[in-house]
Amino acid sequence: MLDPEQAGNGVHIHLSLLDADGRPLFYDAERTGNLSELAGRFAAGILLHSRALSAITAPSPISATRLQPHRWSAGAVCLARQNREALLRIPPLLTLAAADPAMQLRLEYRGADATANPYLALGAIIRAGLDGVRSRLDTPPILERDPATLDEREAATYGVGAQPSSLEESLQALAEDETARGWMPPELYEAYVGVKRAELEAVAGLDISEVCRRYASIY
Repeated sequence: MLDPEQAGNGVHIHLSLLDADGRPLFYDAERTGNLSELAGRFAAGILLHSRALSAITAPSPISATRLQPHRWSAGAVCLARQNREALLRIPPLLTLAAADPAMQLRLEYRGADATANPYLALGAIIRAGLDGVRSRLDTPPILERDPATLDEREAATYGVGAQPSSLEESLQALAEDETARGWMPPELYEAYVGVKRAELEAVAGLDISEVCRRYASIY
């Protein structure tokens, strides 16, 4: 994020799953969005823990500035197809050269950025998805239109603007999500949160443009 008034860049994480024989498990041509039941449950777990995940996948004092509606990032905490406003997106499937759609089908997590530790981010997203599988969560509804066109009830259903609006809020969400907090050993959790609190203290009182400039010089 170079300019708080602009869209900024993210680090989009693509997820798919193969069985022990290399066969894709996320694709089902008969289901909505071509998502298998397993993929739908995996997606539901990510959305369930989305607020806590933001503390790990978008963990800088400027990260939340990008994760807002109309920033082509994650303005809506929902599952969608070919929609750049959704936290979790189903990318388009190609039909060129007899490409196998089952091998292409994946979920794109759009709520991460380059300030995240990639090992922690990947591990947390996978753990969130597996929690959805183990809990047998239902496949989330798939948003098929611009979140800006939703009425108030629909916007709440699809989580428009539901991502934490600050790092402080993200850390609080992580603290309150007992399952997500348990993905880290206590020592790692305390160290991680301590580092994030130190970052917040280091930029306290600074204008957001100055904070963006400082992080751009580091990353």
